[in-house]
Amino acid sequence: MVWEANSPKSTIRHNDSIVKSRLNNWTMNVIENLNSNFTINNTIQYSSNSSTTTPTLFRHSIAFKMLIAYVSIIWGLGILAGCAYFIIIPLWFRCSRTQQYGQLFPRSPTEKLPRPRIYLRCNAFKLPNGDGIELGVWHLPPHLFCCRNCNQQRRLPPKQIEPNEIVVLYAHSNAGNRANGQSLFYALNTELVYHIVTFDYRGYGDSTDEQPTATTMVDDIGAVYEWILSHGATPKQVLLWGHSIGTGVVVRLLSTLSKDRTPLGAVLEAAFTTLSEAIADYPPLYLVSMVPWFKCMVTNPINNNVDFCFDSISLLPNVKCPLLILHSRDDSVVPVHHGCRLYKTAKRVQPAEVAMCTMFHMFPPEKEYGHNEIQNDRRLYRIVNRFVNNIKQRMSYNEYQKLYNI
Repeated sequence: MVWEANSPKSTIRHNDSIVKSRLNNWTMNVIENLNSNFTINNTIQYSSNSSTTTPTLFRHSIAFKMLIAYVSIIWGLGILAGCAYFIIIPLWFRCSRTQQYGQLFPRSPTEKLPRPRIYLRCNAFKLPNGDGIELGVWHLPPHLFCCRNCNQQRRLPPKQIEPNEIVVLYAHSNAGNRANGQSLFYALNTELVYHIVTFDYRGYGDSTDEQPTATTMVDDIGAVYEWILSHGATPKQVLLWGHSIGTGVVVRLLSTLSKDRTPLGAVLEAAFTTLSEAIADYPPLYLVSMVPWFKCMVTNPINNNVDFCFDSISLLPNVKCPLLILHSRDDSVVPVHHGCRLYKTAKRVQPAEVAMCTMFHMFPPEKEYGHNEIQNDRRLYRIVNRFVNNIKQRMSYNEYQKLYNI
């Protein structure tokens, strides 16, 4: 069959081909436009609120680079701080004797003693201790705080101690001076009518400016103890009281005394087992104490140096008097487990007659006494009074004589 050019079927076929061709061209144009718009929108966007043409992607890349720089700086500083904390500081402590003495015996020889409580009048004097050493001492006779119109600068003549009076010899910590225990002095002086004798080690307060050591601190408290005995008191009238590092001083003194010169008892407030263990438990050094070289860098220099030898727990078998151990559960400087260990060890190694009078009192954390505020407890004097009466009641006179070899 022959079709004519102008036949209806021929015309329809020709029109279909034109429509298809135009549709294909239109479709391709739409796809190209979509592709081009997608590319432009994802690469360059212009700010609608600014006349500038800075690309957002470019701005984001600068912020990302700055973030990376800041993170790198912080990371580097963290590494330097970690090296200083875990390596440099322990190494410095091991190699520098000045650093060791400065950290263990922080002192300010030129600081002035603070004014005691109002109405306080005491026997303030300097006690010679050989080789040109003079110790600043306060002697507070009974009922001293009840005195009115008194002047701190007025010095009274040393009062003889009567046979029935108790004398508390107070040894302060390695920070501060003999005025630290004023709340304690007030309670014991007014409520229990005790004599209070407190002093400064050499290098502290107004005592002679000389570097203290463990040995010299024991010599200093020994000199004050002898002064008390020379003014009418017997050893059985003396109650030693140590706070913090003062507990190590008291225990060392007790371990050197003969039986006939052993005091009535001793109070250990916030005591530690050994100085090296107390340093390992000190919060600022808690993390560094976990590294393998801590023992070599910190512990060994302390244990091997006689100037820092405070090992109370190993000296307890040589202590022949009852102990009253006071500790607060929220003590972050010397954790309470130090006091618990001392108490359990004392109960085990002391003679039975002495161990039965040894006591341990732990203050609850809600009182927030920490390391230094036990002296502010309003019932502290009752605890001390119960401790002293317990010694007197549980020991007959014959047992007392036998124990102290009188």
